[in-house]
Amino acid sequence: KEAKELMAFEKLNRDSEDSNIAFTKTSVLMRILVTTFVESVICVILGYGGYLVYQGKFNAGQLMEFIGYFNAVVWPIMAVADLIDMTSRGKASLKRISELLDAPKNVFDRPGVQELTNPKGEIEFRDLSFTYPDGEIPALEHVSFTIHPGESIGLLGKTGSGKTTLVDLILRTYNVSDGQLFLDGKDVNDLSIRSVRDACAYVPQDNFLFSDTIENNIAFGKSETVSEEIRRAAKLADIDGNISEFQMGYQTVLGERGVTVSGGQKQRISIARALMKNAPILILDDSVSAVDTKTEKAILDNLRATRAGKTTILIAHRISTIEQMDKVLFIEDGRLAGFDTHDNLYAANPAYRKMVDLQRLEEEGGAVNA
Repeated sequence: KEAKELMAFEKLNRDSEDSNIAFTKTSVLMRILVTTFVESVICVILGYGGYLVYQGKFNAGQLMEFIGYFNAVVWPIMAVADLIDMTSRGKASLKRISELLDAPKNVFDRPGVQELTNPKGEIEFRDLSFTYPDGEIPALEHVSFTIHPGESIGLLGKTGSGKTTLVDLILRTYNVSDGQLFLDGKDVNDLSIRSVRDACAYVPQDNFLFSDTIENNIAFGKSETVSEEIRRAAKLADIDGNISEFQMGYQTVLGERGVTVSGGQKQRISIARALMKNAPILILDDSVSAVDTKTEKAILDNLRATRAGKTTILIAHRISTIEQMDKVLFIEDGRLAGFDTHDNLYAANPAYRKMVDLQRLEEEGGAVNA
């Protein structure tokens, strides 16, 4: 099925490319034809007008005045044609945006939902299974575990094992229909989506930064902030030193999607933004993958020191990252394969031990080659 979907996607891309090329060719050809026609008319006016000047029926000033009037009329008409073209494109874009905004929600509040008040950060999955709406294979199967308030949890598993799906369910990106998910002992389906998300701070895999100042990017989502809060969050994310080296400091304007900073800096700015919320539940989805181990350790040490009593969930691929957490939640093919401390899992879980050993061998091999 994946190969079939890829082929369909490639066909759509080719069709889109062909349509855009054809449209561009037509637009360029029309512009050339119109420009050639206008310039030809001006040449005719100059030729015939010159003849009339020679005959004494016109003078040179009148001829130039006529050409000026001609240009004053023709070029605005051409501009109107460009405006019509831009309007057509704008309508097409607006239609796509409207389709997105009007798309039906895949998650919704039940009638009579409660608010999650004074959240503590306890999370419980109880025999929960989940299949994506357009999927056939379950992403999670019969998952059960409990995260107590204040625990730091490392979430480990191969790509596609269900780690991000698990986080999406906590964030109420999808409704829970098979099994149960509890926050502070309350079924999430009985809680309002807004109150659940207000209790969480989330740093996704794709760190999105706006074309705005670093200060505004960190403070995004907070109605009232002060510079001291922003700087404190940046220090916790170990990005304050880098920002201070920029000529404009926190007033440095980032490019679209943060193209002017490195991947590691983008991740740390995004972490600082999440820390501004000071939520009971902090979720980092592979959010320290682009930083070196020294910086990673500094960030995790800061989180451990400042988030006492608050729950932290960290999805990671590096063993060095998750072994510092209170517990490791190990997922294989959508099933819970282990939930314990790193040392206990390494001693008792062969699959976990194999993954750890393989990664350490790869790291040692890379160090030798370097």
